[in-house]
Amino acid sequence: MDKKDFKEISLRVKKRREFLGYTQEALAEKLDISYSHYSKFENGFVFISLEVLINLSEILNLSLD
Repeated sequence: MDKKDFKEISLRVKKRREFLGYTQEALAEKLDISYSHYSKFENGFVFISLEVLINLSEILNLSLD
Protein backbone atom coordinates (compact mmCIF):
# COMPACT_ATOMS: atom_id res chain seq x y z
CA MET A 1 0.00 0.00 0.00
CA ASP A 2 1.44 3.36 -0.91
CA LYS A 3 1.26 6.57 1.13
CA LYS A 4 -1.62 7.93 -0.98
CA ASP A 5 -3.80 4.88 -0.28
CA PHE A 6 -2.98 5.07 3.41
CA LYS A 7 -4.00 8.74 3.56
CA GLU A 8 -7.29 7.95 1.77
CA ILE A 9 -8.14 5.25 4.30
CA SER A 10 -7.33 7.56 7.21
CA LEU A 11 -9.42 10.36 5.75
CA ARG A 12 -12.38 8.06 5.08
CA VAL A 13 -12.25 6.80 8.67
CA LYS A 14 -12.00 10.34 10.06
CA LYS A 15 -15.00 11.55 8.05
CA ARG A 16 -17.10 8.57 9.14
CA ARG A 17 -16.05 8.96 12.79
CA GLU A 18 -17.04 12.62 12.76
CA PHE A 19 -20.34 11.85 10.97
CA LEU A 20 -21.23 9.35 13.69
CA GLY A 21 -20.24 11.79 16.43
CA TYR A 22 -17.36 9.84 17.94
CA THR A 23 -14.33 11.60 19.37
CA GLN A 24 -10.92 10.11 18.74
CA GLU A 25 -10.67 9.35 22.45
CA ALA A 26 -14.00 7.51 22.55
CA LEU A 27 -13.20 5.46 19.48
CA ALA A 28 -9.73 4.56 20.77
CA GLU A 29 -11.34 3.36 24.00
CA LYS A 30 -13.86 1.21 22.09
CA LEU A 31 -10.95 -0.27 20.09
CA ASP A 32 -8.89 -0.83 23.25
CA ILE A 33 -5.92 1.12 21.88
CA SER A 34 -4.31 4.30 23.13
CA TYR A 35 -5.66 7.65 22.03
CA SER A 36 -2.15 8.55 20.85
CA HIS A 37 -1.94 5.52 18.57
CA TYR A 38 -5.41 6.10 17.16
CA SER A 39 -4.66 9.76 16.52
CA LYS A 40 -1.44 8.86 14.71
CA PHE A 41 -3.38 6.37 12.57
CA GLU A 42 -6.08 8.85 11.67
CA ASN A 43 -3.47 11.45 10.77
CA GLY A 44 -1.65 9.00 8.50
CA PHE A 45 1.50 8.43 10.53
CA VAL A 46 1.04 4.79 11.60
CA PHE A 47 -1.19 1.91 10.62
CA ILE A 48 -3.25 -0.24 12.95
CA SER A 49 -3.33 -4.02 13.16
CA LEU A 50 -5.70 -5.98 10.96
CA GLU A 51 -7.70 -7.03 14.02
CA VAL A 52 -8.17 -3.41 15.11
CA LEU A 53 -8.98 -2.39 11.53
CA ILE A 54 -11.72 -5.03 11.36
CA ASN A 55 -13.17 -3.85 14.69
CA LEU A 56 -13.01 -0.25 13.48
CA SER A 57 -14.86 -1.12 10.28
CA GLU A 58 -17.58 -2.83 12.31
CA ILE A 59 -17.97 0.09 14.72
CA LEU A 60 -18.11 2.64 11.91
CA ASN A 61 -20.05 0.37 9.55
CA LEU A 62 -17.42 0.78 6.84
CA SER A 63 -16.47 -1.76 4.22
CA LEU A 64 -12.88 -2.97 4.11
CA ASP A 65 -13.02 -3.01 0.30
